[in-house]
Amino acid sequence: VLRIPTPTPDWTGLGAINSYVILPPEGSRRGLTLIDTGMRMTESFDAIRRGFKEFGVALEQIERILVTHAHGDHFGQAKRLKDLSGAQVFASAGEAERMRSGWTPASMRGGTGAAWMQRFGMPEEVTHAKPPVGTTSVELSEPVEVDGVLAEGDRIDLGEFTLEVVGAPGHCDDHIIFRERELGLPGDALARAVAR
Repeated sequence: VLRIPTPTPDWTGLGAINSYVILPPEGSRRGLTLIDTGMRMTESFDAIRRGFKEFGVALEQIERILVTHAHGDHFGQAKRLKDLSGAQVFASAGEAERMRSGWTPASMRGGTGAAWMQRFGMPEEVTHAKPPVGTTSVELSEPVEVDGVLAEGDRIDLGEFTLEVVGAPGHCDDHIIFRERELGLPGDALARAVAR
């Protein structure tokens, strides 16, 4: 499992998100699995491409894209990567609909949404930040049709291990995470434990 920090625009206040690449078993003819793609912007695409190259693999080898939730920083360039590689895209049902429709949480950056975000610790300068002239948050993600819907308890066989889909609503209504049961590790801990 490889971790690739994928940048977001400074004005979002998000910093980099983590994209994960799961390599197939050695000698296998399986393709790669990518978890979360980063935003639809040159810097994110370049970061993903550099990360793949650093580990000796190519974007065209992506077989499946797993999306945790429908925020642009996590699925924004899924369509571009799907078109490039022929990969299939998977997400939960609710998030899949948001990804297809082009929904964006940008509407929360003002009024009651901003007040709510500040209540939970987001700085005011971030909640009221505006994108540079000529840029909108909608432009940072591209709608994409999901090829398969994932639900709590589904399992994804990746050869050396199996990911289990776990519902994790909160950040988004239909947010999911991927857990490797045998290692007993979710998310970042899984990546650190089996990083090559």
